Amino acid sequence: MQKQLTISLGKLALYLVLVGVIIFVVKKVALSGLQQKDMFSTLYQPQEKAERYVYFTGTSRTQCAINDSLLNNGTDRYLFFNAGFAYGTFISNIALANKLMNRIDSPVIFIELSVANGRMPVTFSLVSEPANMLSSMWPLLQTTSFKDVYHVYGPFTENYFIDYINLKPYLKIYNSNYTLSDYFGRSKKYDSLQNHPGTFLLHNDLTNTAIDPAAVPESYRIMIEQLLVKAEQTNCRIFFTLPVCINNTEEKERLLAIYNSIPEKNKLHYSSSFLQEINNPAYLADDIHLNVKGAEVYTNYVKETITEILSN
Repeated sequence: MQKQLTISLGKLALYLVLVGVIIFVVKKVALSGLQQKDMFSTLYQPQEKAERYVYFTGTSRTQCAINDSLLNNGTDRYLFFNAGFAYGTFISNIALANKLMNRIDSPVIFIELSVANGRMPVTFSLVSEPANMLSSMWPLLQTTSFKDVYHVYGPFTENYFIDYINLKPYLKIYNSNYTLSDYFGRSKKYDSLQNHPGTFLLHNDLTNTAIDPAAVPESYRIMIEQLLVKAEQTNCRIFFTLPVCINNTEEKERLLAIYNSIPEKNKLHYSSSFLQEINNPAYLADDIHLNVKGAEVYTNYVKETITEILSN
């Protein structure tokens, strides 16, 4: 019985090693045309000299809202990167921010406040290898509840594993059916809504005293606190941002509560005049994503605000 078990475990181990080798080789071959040694370096390692390197991490809302070409136009002090991901979550934002702090000298990182759940951005494992995910999540797992492990971190880990072994995106890149811009960076949407979706963030939302910061789930508090401590240790500057459109009431209340709990110096603030200006269905491609017109309005506001806060 013990001999049979040993043989079975040996076969399983050999199978896992062979699968791992196949995945490693296919990824290396598919990405062999990259100029840098890995995907993260190709996308986010600065090739130009600048005073500070500024990154915007977040979901597809960040992908659509930040026009990094517009931000980089006419400035040589800062170099901007749109590091948003389709289907991104707060956990993936934290993991990418951790790697940026480890690899980039004194970066400035704007992090979109979003839900923390088990969802996984497609091809996220290309820029956040298992070692980075483990170092990002382990401190959280040591202090979180079993409920969060079961409902959030467990499914997230499962989806990360599936993403890691998924070779389809790599084969598409190798066959030139897709480029890196299909998966990473700015996403352009040209459609415009005619109706008012009622999902815009309002100035009254930011001043709503009924939203209690104490209602923030402990997992979010831990993630934010640990991130700010690391930012101080690495001479990084962290700013959290709210999406300008949120189509779910529960999500909106949670994100506002989280935003209210964050130190003022670590927020990107929206003026009432800006929120009034962006509140236009012509700037939306759907109820939560800005189109190219909306991205221009949003990016111009961010550009003015960044110049002010980075000079302090």
